[in-house]
Amino acid sequence: MIRNIFKKFISFLAKAAIKKHQMTIFVVSGWYGTEITREFIYSSLNTQFDVRRNLKNPWWDMSYPLTILGYEDKRRSPFEWIGLMFKASAQLIFGKKHKHYLVLNINYSYPHSIKYWSSFIQPSYLILTGYKKNYDFINKLMLGTMKNKGKIIYNRKDKDLLKDVFKNYQKVYCFGKNDAKCSLLISEDESKASFECYKETVELSKHVLPWVDNDILASVLLLGKIKNISLNDTLYAIIKYGLPPRLLSQMKADLKD
Repeated sequence: MIRNIFKKFISFLAKAAIKKHQMTIFVVSGWYGTEITREFIYSSLNTQFDVRRNLKNPWWDMSYPLTILGYEDKRRSPFEWIGLMFKASAQLIFGKKHKHYLVLNINYSYPHSIKYWSSFIQPSYLILTGYKKNYDFINKLMLGTMKNKGKIIYNRKDKDLLKDVFKNYQKVYCFGKNDAKCSLLISEDESKASFECYKETVELSKHVLPWVDNDILASVLLLGKIKNISLNDTLYAIIKYGLPPRLLSQMKADLKD
């Protein structure tokens, strides 16, 4: 009883924080690569916008409410929780508005956690790294995104699995290979990968970030383009995150060439 009241009050505070601060929520989900995709998205958006993100994967129901409220994700004593709730309430009532973006990665978790999170997280942007039909938590995220009239980015290879979910929903964007219907088209040869989106193309040598899957890069590049960030700028932000500083100047020059 007390636990349920506590969880409802924390979710109420999270909803109020999202509304007060006009948070634009980006959620990365799927069955692989969500952490690195989150970091690349944060790195890209952070060049032009005020952005926060969760710093570690969720491990209990309170992980995302705490992130939304701006508190460290850790266990607390009952007295510490009471203090946090009073402080968060006061900040929501008397604090200044802080309009910003929030990037979260949501992986599979227990059904009760997904149900709880979906009560207050309705993404403005949902980026799917990969989809499997029995992933109920992704279905809930997609329904929440569509209810919020948000935008969904997905891999074109999952189109047959997703068509019954999307139905006639229009705000969907896809990336993939050898398919003219892709919003972002990936081409590969032995030495490089090319990404083409809305008449802009960038190339990346396979020697740069060889540990990153091109589908992950494509999802981040496509999101950047939707947010009016050029492919070049997004790719540089990705490389900046993944490479030592001493190599960045040369890489930036190569991208411009």
